[in-house]
Amino acid sequence: MDWGDLMGIGLLWLPGWSFGGEVFQPLRTHIPESTANHIVNYSAVANTEQFYRSTIAGAKKLRSILDSYEAPALITIGWSLGGMLALRLAADGLVDGAVIISAGARFVRPEQRGAASMSGWDIRQLQRMRTALASNRDSVEARFRSIALDAVHAVDAAPRGGIDKTIQAVPDVSLTTRWTDTALDAGLQLLMKKDLNSLLPSIQCPILIIHGADDIICPADHSARLLTSIPHAERLLLEEAGHAPFRSQPAVVSSAIRRWLHAQLS
Repeated sequence: MDWGDLMGIGLLWLPGWSFGGEVFQPLRTHIPESTANHIVNYSAVANTEQFYRSTIAGAKKLRSILDSYEAPALITIGWSLGGMLALRLAADGLVDGAVIISAGARFVRPEQRGAASMSGWDIRQLQRMRTALASNRDSVEARFRSIALDAVHAVDAAPRGGIDKTIQAVPDVSLTTRWTDTALDAGLQLLMKKDLNSLLPSIQCPILIIHGADDIICPADHSARLLTSIPHAERLLLEEAGHAPFRSQPAVVSSAIRRWLHAQLS
């Protein structure tokens, strides 16, 4: 089983907060160049609403590329913040399938009684990040990226979602996209406000969920809850993987996506 008989598939890539499409490169090296691809660039969005407008525009652009194929299929691959946007696309019926990596329907813990027992970021942590962006943007971004890319083993850095401790950043020179300050702030606002739980039962296309068991940014129970609400979903939980399993285990993730696509399209 290989990628050769999956021609006609378009892959729409949706990166996470502060990242560009190059973050997916370790995974994309395992996927043929002949597959139609489009990466949505969020680096210059002006507000929270523009995230989804840009995502829809990317889907429409890829659809136009796929028009020449006899039986095209548009599949979105979304990571973290991009995973939430991919869920929204699926709920609106704009894609034929979605791969959701390290994401859930809600990023922050609900502000209600009993919410302390639920995983997710404290909304106050994101508020502090928004404030810190104005004075020390590079430090905020470096800390987040260090944990997101598993560059530092920070077991106790964010036990309930947060980056209060000082993390030694390990730069990745291959990640060149730089978001504007406005886009970073808008992304944090989106993560603070967005709750997709009510939309999940309306998703009718197949969903593949991939999550690292050791993810401390978006704990794996977030995606486990997706399984109970999305009609046609399955999940792959990867041991010894954090928030970016497609970078630490690209061959495994690529094989899982390939098998899932064959099962859906056969």
